[in-house]
Amino acid sequence: MNFPKHIKYLNRLFTASALATLAFVFIAALSVSAQKSFAPMAPPNLDQCGNGGRPAPRQPCTGNNWQNGNINVNNAQYIEGESVPYRVTFSGTVGSSSSLTLEWDVTKAGKHALDYLTTYNRSEVTGNDPCNGVAGCVLATNTTFLIPLDPDVAAGFDQIPGNGDDITQAPGVFTLFGGTITSVSAYGLSGTYAGDSTRSVTVNFTFGSTGTIVLAWSGHIGRRVDWGLSNSAVAISGSPYHMRIGGQDRSMSIGTVIFPGSVTIIKLVTNLSSPQTNDYSSVFSFGFTSSANFGTTSFSLIDSNPAQFLGASQPNANIQLFGAANTITVTELPTPGGIYSLGGLNCVETAGGLPNILNTTVNFATSTASIIVEEGESITCTFSSTQLIPSAALASITGRVVTADGSGIRGARLVLTDVNTGEVRYATTSSFGYYDFSELTVENFYVLTISSKRYSFLNDSRSFTLNGDLSDVDFVTSP
Repeated sequence: MNFPKHIKYLNRLFTASALATLAFVFIAALSVSAQKSFAPMAPPNLDQCGNGGRPAPRQPCTGNNWQNGNINVNNAQYIEGESVPYRVTFSGTVGSSSSLTLEWDVTKAGKHALDYLTTYNRSEVTGNDPCNGVAGCVLATNTTFLIPLDPDVAAGFDQIPGNGDDITQAPGVFTLFGGTITSVSAYGLSGTYAGDSTRSVTVNFTFGSTGTIVLAWSGHIGRRVDWGLSNSAVAISGSPYHMRIGGQDRSMSIGTVIFPGSVTIIKLVTNLSSPQTNDYSSVFSFGFTSSANFGTTSFSLIDSNPAQFLGASQPNANIQLFGAANTITVTELPTPGGIYSLGGLNCVETAGGLPNILNTTVNFATSTASIIVEEGESITCTFSSTQLIPSAALASITGRVVTADGSGIRGARLVLTDVNTGEVRYATTSSFGYYDFSELTVENFYVLTISSKRYSFLNDSRSFTLNGDLSDVDFVTSP
């Protein structure tokens, strides 16, 4: 056997096999490496703030209050016009660029739900921590980027700028923890505002040193005062408040939102133009007392128009405690001197998009309205008064008609004219020359004349304003 020849062949065979093995190991290692480098990133995680169910006190957006699901009346409470905080957690390659597209329901059947975006802590201002539970996230280290105003919101319900229903948005910013926001796209729209529609915007950013970012913002709840009673969030049933990112969807039910009621107290006064009321036709203040849940325990409404008081009001448009257990009482105090009389007390209840119960009552005898507010309800109570005519003070005029030597003249005729009213009264002297005019109105202007077939008088006419009883108004004949 030729051993050198066989050894040489085995050497070549071993070398090829070794090379193949090494190649396989290299390719396998390269494949694992490639899988690690190009493995898909985990999807973004979207949370919303459950700030505590009512009627319990509100809680900050931190810890377990960041809900990775839907919120409802049991775990959250927001007032109409407030903003619901959201956060999204997302991981990527340190220093690389990425983006997140936010989508939210704008309208449902033409009614506005979440109408625009604003700062995450606009409404929830104390103790909120979007970083809570996220490794490497530091609350004090963040960057912000101005949220562009939405021109469709600014144009109002009719979508015509400057047409009287324009809306002023609460300005706000996107806040990014663990990275830097580089730009924000223009708004996108899917659907139509007349039906169901979704708004969207894309936030572009770079990852910071931890490779994990937290983006925080909030969604504003559409208000009746902006969109109208039938076109705002109060008119939508179910769970019309949706925020979406990367396939994740977080909704909030209508029961989560508190739609405040409003109470307005109006004072109407009818003033009188009679000259007898001049002392009372200047500015007059009407006092009221109220239960503390009206927002004040006392207030005044001022009559500033002597002819006809067109009304003054005391409003509270933010009533948030409802039902008979939270009855508001308002009582008008008596006017000093009884100058005015309460002639009417009426309360009108108007539903504000939710079912209401007509259960407010009035007690005319005590000048009190007992007001029961239901959620979203608007109640107006009007206290109407009329100025009373003061009782006219009465006086008399008495005197004697005599000759120059002091003898009484019988049958002389006296005429008294009330210039204010035009009334004319007559008197004839007695056998001793006496006369008497009684029950005359004080402060009126009078003219008194005398005539006789037998005599002429030194002064046959007197004129004066009657301020009280007048006596010894005598007439004497000429010599």
